[in-house]
Amino acid sequence: TTGGVLSSACDACPTGTSSSLGSVSLDACINICPAGFTGPAGSCVQCDAGTFKTTSGPGACTPCATNSNSLSGSDVCDCNIGYGSAGGTCTTCGAGKFKGASGNAACQDCGAGKYSTEGAAICADCLANSNSGVQSTSAEACTCNSGHTGENGATCGACIAGKYKGVPGNGPCVVCEAGKAASLPSLTVCVNCEAGKYAGDKGAVICADCEMGTYGPSAALSVCIRCAAGTYLTTTGGVLS
Repeated sequence: TTGGVLSSACDACPTGTSSSLGSVSLDACINICPAGFTGPAGSCVQCDAGTFKTTSGPGACTPCATNSNSLSGSDVCDCNIGYGSAGGTCTTCGAGKFKGASGNAACQDCGAGKYSTEGAAICADCLANSNSGVQSTSAEACTCNSGHTGENGATCGACIAGKYKGVPGNGPCVVCEAGKAASLPSLTVCVNCEAGKYAGDKGAVICADCEMGTYGPSAALSVCIRCAAGTYLTTTGGVLS
């Protein structure tokens, strides 16, 4: 209208728009640049990749901080892969942690059986037949499982039949004692020979039947007992006298 007296007599442009001084119609209200865009109202352009703008208006876009980035038209920068957000700053994921996607989440711990060095996008798997604790920081944290042997971080081989290993680590496989046997590889214990059988030597793969004329009254025998004078036994694997 003409003849206006107070500024309050001027109508406000709709939310998200503005007009230049002295505008005379609603058509003069043009869009204000939103967050992620810069420039004068009505001539907005996206912020370039690697920059951001959090507020609406004609203000300039701001470069992303170190270890972060953005797509064009962004109102926030995301921490790079391998970097987590800590108090608004993107910091390198420490050894034993990882972050596999850009964003402002924290770095996560590597699970059991995995490890990582600093700045990792993923955690590496321990080699077959080995394991590691949560948040392990190197391949050397991977130790051979029970029933397997080898250096930490290296290939773990199965204990051969006749041997066993009851605890994880880089210790050697142990030969079964006489009276016991390990018929398969990768065993964690040697099995006692049952009554009527024996294993006379260390490192037995199987327990043999007590021979004719002898018997085995109990388990874990290294020798069978001979029949007493005046008695005999015509079968193998005898149990009782």
